[in-house]
Amino acid sequence: VVTDNLPEKISATNESDNSFFGTISEEEIHSILEKDVHLVKGLQLKEVRDNLKHRKIGHIEYIIHGKEQRMFYVPIPNHDYYMATVVPYSSVSKQINKIGNERLLVLSTLCMAILLMVCSLFIVHLVSMRKNKRELEDANEAKSTFLSNMSHDIRTPMNAIVGFTNLAKMNIDNKDKVVAYLEKIDASSNHLLDLINDVLDMSQIEARKTKLAVK
Repeated sequence: VVTDNLPEKISATNESDNSFFGTISEEEIHSILEKDVHLVKGLQLKEVRDNLKHRKIGHIEYIIHGKEQRMFYVPIPNHDYYMATVVPYSSVSKQINKIGNERLLVLSTLCMAILLMVCSLFIVHLVSMRKNKRELEDANEAKSTFLSNMSHDIRTPMNAIVGFTNLAKMNIDNKDKVVAYLEKIDASSNHLLDLINDVLDMSQIEARKTKLAVK
């Protein structure tokens, strides 16, 4: 049974004998061990703390509310959480009494393999999310750079238009100069129009309203 509230399920007094697994933090493991359970099979609390401190794969046998359970845990990389499986002894006590240490080791290894598989799937999902986030950040950065460069490019012909317009007014009686200034204003206007068209084309491409064809 998969559960999102593993610490509450472990501490519950009226749970069935089903096995269940989910995520649990290091602090929650410490809280359960120090307040609610009694360790068995010769395990010491210090040993468990050392395993958790060094983020090692391990297992714990304990008694909680009169029920003996075993927890297998695997640390999730780059997180304080563990993937944990809890197996109540009440549901498997007869089978455990019949099998030897070798079969018990196989069972433990199988549980560890399942946890590692689940953990691997979680890591793949996490890497995918980080990749998507990085791609989004790169796209936003590229957009900001584009807008910054475009602002500078638009300012250049605008300054030329304003400047040559003022010069034309100051030399209104000199036909040759006015014609020269008007030609430069016309060239700057065309350049500014090209820049605006480029911005509009980029906006349409981003909105997926433009179809591109290879020629």
